[in-house]
Order: sequence, then C-alpha cells, then structure tokens
Amino acid sequence: NWLVRGFSRPRFPSRVTVRFLVDAAANLFWIALLWFYGVLGIRYSERIGNMAVGCLAFVLFGFLLSWARAYLFRRVQEQRQPVRPIDGQALAREIVHWSSYLLWSLVLYLALCWLLDQAVEPLLFVPLWIGALLPDLDTLDSPLGRLLPWLSRRLEGRLGHLETWHTLGANALVALLTVPLAWLFSAQVWYLIPLGFCSHLLLDLLTPRGVMLIWPLTRTRFAVFRGAIQSPGGRFERLLVAGLGVVGLMLLVVGGLSGQEPVAAPSPSYQQTLERYYALRGRIQVFVYIEGSWQASGRPVSGRFEILNATGESFVMLDRFSGRVFSAGRGEEDNVYLDRIVLQSGPAVTVKPVEIRLERRPLSDVLNTLYEMQVEAGLQHIYVSGELLLPAGQEATPSMLEVDYGQTSLRRLQLHEAGHYSLHYLTAGELIDLSALQVEVADLVIVATYVSPAAGPTVTPLPLPSATTAPRQ
Repeated sequence: NWLVRGFSRPRFPSRVTVRFLVDAAANLFWIALLWFYGVLGIRYSERIGNMAVGCLAFVLFGFLLSWARAYLFRRVQEQRQPVRPIDGQALAREIVHWSSYLLWSLVLYLALCWLLDQAVEPLLFVPLWIGALLPDLDTLDSPLGRLLPWLSRRLEGRLGHLETWHTLGANALVALLTVPLAWLFSAQVWYLIPLGFCSHLLLDLLTPRGVMLIWPLTRTRFAVFRGAIQSPGGRFERLLVAGLGVVGLMLLVVGGLSGQEPVAAPSPSYQQTLERYYALRGRIQVFVYIEGSWQASGRPVSGRFEILNATGESFVMLDRFSGRVFSAGRGEEDNVYLDRIVLQSGPAVTVKPVEIRLERRPLSDVLNTLYEMQVEAGLQHIYVSGELLLPAGQEATPSMLEVDYGQTSLRRLQLHEAGHYSLHYLTAGELIDLSALQVEVADLVIVATYVSPAAGPTVTPLPLPSATTAPRQ
C-alpha cells in the first residue's frame, strides 16, 4: 500500500468510520489469504532441490499479487465520495441488518442437518456465510462490496442493486463457478455457497421492493407479507434476529445430539501398512500420504506421493511434482523417516517386467524392447534396474555414468569397483542416453506399469525381444 501511494505518509481519519474499519478488515483478510498461500508454498518448496530459487519465486509472486491488489484498492479509494462518520445507532442498525442474513442461512443449514441426521460442522459456516453475503456484492455499502470494491463497483454500475444479481439465475452461475471447490475441499463446501445465496434471496422477499426471483424467465418482482422489512435494522428485523437466534440455538443443540459421530477406526501400524501394500502391489496403483523428515537435513516433508515398489521394510516413492525417486521407511538408510503413512488405492494396473542379459554388446540392443513398451496404451512409468560390468580398461565418461551421492533421493547410479556399476530405477530417457555404452556383461530388469481400464484380471503378453537379446524369465 505504501509503494502504491508513491511513498507518501499514510493519512488517518480524525474520526473512526465504518469505512475505515472495513478497509482495515480488508487488509487483514488479504494477509490471511497470503498466509494460506504461504502454507501451500512451504509444502511444495520443501520438495525443490534448490530452496533459494523456490523461495525467491514464492516471494516474488506473492509481492506481485499484493501490489496488484493494493493498486486496484487505491483506484477505488480515489473514486469514493467522502462520507461522514456514522453514529452508534447507525452502526447498530447495520449489524442487525447483516446478522439477519447470517442467522437465516444458519437456521436453514441447521434444519437440513437435523432432517438428514448429520452432525453440524462449524467450519462449514464459512462458505455458508460467504454465500449469504454474496448477493449484496452489487453494492459498495455491503461488507463484501467494501472488501472487493473494484468488483462491486462494476456490478453496481452495470447491473444495479437488487436487480439481475439478486436472482436464481445468478445463483446458478455462482454454483457453476464454484464447482472446483468440490474437488479441492468437499461437496459440502461447494453446495453451501449456493444455499447461502438462496437464503439471502428468500429473506429479500420480505423487503418492499422484492426481488426478480426467477429471472431470466421473467423480470416480475416478488415480495411477501407486504414488505415486512421496511428499513434495514428496523423493529421487525430486530425481532427477526432475536427469533432466528433462538431457533438456531435450539436446532444447534438438537442437530448436535442427533448427528451420528463416526467411530474412530484404529490406525494401522507401520508393519500392517507395509503388508497391505505388498497385498496390493502389481494389481492397482498405490498412492500414499506421508508425514516425516529427511534423514540428511531433518527438514519436514509431507504430501501425497506414488509408491513404485517396496524392498524389505522400505518404500520406493515417486514425487510427481519434482520427478524425484526416494526411499521412505524407518531404517537408517532411508532418505525419509516416516512418522505417519496412509495408503490410498488408485486404478487397476498391469506391471510387465522383462529381464535382459547382454554380453559384449552395446546397451542400444535393449532399445527395441524399450520402444515397444513405450508405444503400448496406458503407459505410466518405465524404470530400469540392474548391474553393469564394463570391459577391462574401459571407463565411462562422467556425462554417461555419473555416480549419484545424493542423500535426499534414491542413489540410482552406484559404483562398486572399477567398471562395476549398479542401476536403480533409471527412467527410459536416462537409459536411452546410455545406449552407446559398450558393456562386458549387463543384467537388466525393465519394469513397465500400465493403467488397466478393464475390470478384473487381464493377461498381457510381454513385448517381443530384439534379435540380439534373449529374455530370461
């Protein structure tokens, strides 16, 4: 805000006004959004090899977002007309007016929970109340209009207050635009916003002007009880708020008692989780949510990963965000020490391994098999493991076989003695880069994973080997 003002000294009003308080709340709301953005950023930055680059990109993007927000907010402030400080009675009327919308939407939600015998979740009040305040985004005198003035001014200028935006058609548009919330959070978070929006429209039927409830079918305005709410925060609305508060309290008690709390299932032990994975391996894709720390640095790590395999009591995991393959478990040699692990099953898969032995031939002789695997439908991954022994007197250039000494990922290229290398989970592209290498002996296992759209067991033949290699089962 200070940069957008041109380094000028901030001016504070001589008397505190509602507009000043709302502007301060808008700044705090933006800080809360940045905090949420920071939580997500930290979760993904801990997977980046170069932390400095990740932190720099995070800070730069957050600064640009804040600068754009401050610029838009400043433009609206310059277009505002000066207002007089309001007295305590006007402030009380506003509080009563907006409380009526919040309590009415809350009563509807509690009634639904009671009828459906569901437990009340207080966190769901947030999307419900956002939806209840959303119809009045078409006026700058509303709480959301003051928080988002650049959007509210355009809605009010083009549509007008209590016009097209106060309709079921606009509610359907809001429901369509908020569909991603059902995927990111839950279906309840999504449908409570349109429910709150609809509750606001129902309460506006009590105003003298009414609302165009079924626009775009007709522009006829509907009102009931001859406009019982004659003025915001008036006598009728105060009685309504008191009545809604009593009804809401009763429904909260009844709904909380009738809702069936889920029985906490015992958490499986690490050994049970490992056994469960071995039972699923080779039949379905297995994803996992973990919480733990890197053994080398002690940095925490958490998130959802894919399990490629398990060896002994350690998992081999793939981070699709960075492409890193690492081991996780509770042993000293694991890259990540696991504090918590939860398995999540994915679609059915077919795993096809091919064992190949080369003697005095180049690695390019395995490329035919590799290419045949790559063109099959449903391919997810191809990984190569095995042992290489180079001819006596021949050493691979560092660009071809660069030994991996990393401690935060699986050591995929290891040197045991002169000319003797072991490969662990090399990708198809990395093996192609080594195709010109001449080997004395190479024992390789190429494993391809394919998603199987068909239900039930399937039998897929192995790809045909090249003329210079012979598969060994």
